[in-house]
Amino acid sequence: MKVDIKKANKKDFIIQLSNLVSLDNQNFTESISSEKWNEKNFLLDLHGKYQFSFFVFVDDILIGYSICSLKNDKQVHIHRFLIDKKFKNKNLGTKLINKIHTYCVKKNMDKISLYVNRENTVAQNFYLKNKFESKEGCKENFNFELTLRSKDLIIFIAHIDDVECAAYGYLFKHYHEYDNCLLYTSPSPRDRG
Repeated sequence: MKVDIKKANKKDFIIQLSNLVSLDNQNFTESISSEKWNEKNFLLDLHGKYQFSFFVFVDDILIGYSICSLKNDKQVHIHRFLIDKKFKNKNLGTKLINKIHTYCVKKNMDKISLYVNRENTVAQNFYLKNKFESKEGCKENFNFELTLRSKDLIIFIAHIDDVECAAYGYLFKHYHEYDNCLLYTSPSPRDRG
């Protein structure tokens, strides 16, 4: 299974439009979202959308996406986040959220936010597991936020030159500075023996 997570530009949205609508309609239920998205929703121009949105491909087939925009100069908002239910429990959602997280840190964002339906406990648990904090939202939704810049500890997962890296500040012995963060570099697969 070849997984590829790519930044999505406007042309990608147009090319994948029918696949996006189909995935959305097959995977979103009333307990997940109040409405299914149509072509108009996916083509809506949002500030920063083509800079912060990503598509997930498995063996060159679109199986997931994150539709994001800039809420302000330092905050990215996730409007839609989906991995096809046929690919659940394969860690692809975590890979996608980590890709967003890493990219936002690289772009000097301070926060990632999103809304989750109060009835959608699976999504709530997913975001909590991935270091988001639940904030009180409106009647239908919880607001989740992830603070990216912290004086005490910066946590994110990245893939840099096919080597898994994790930033846990001073907690690791083998770290180096990268974009004002401390990165722990694990041995590459070939070095592990």
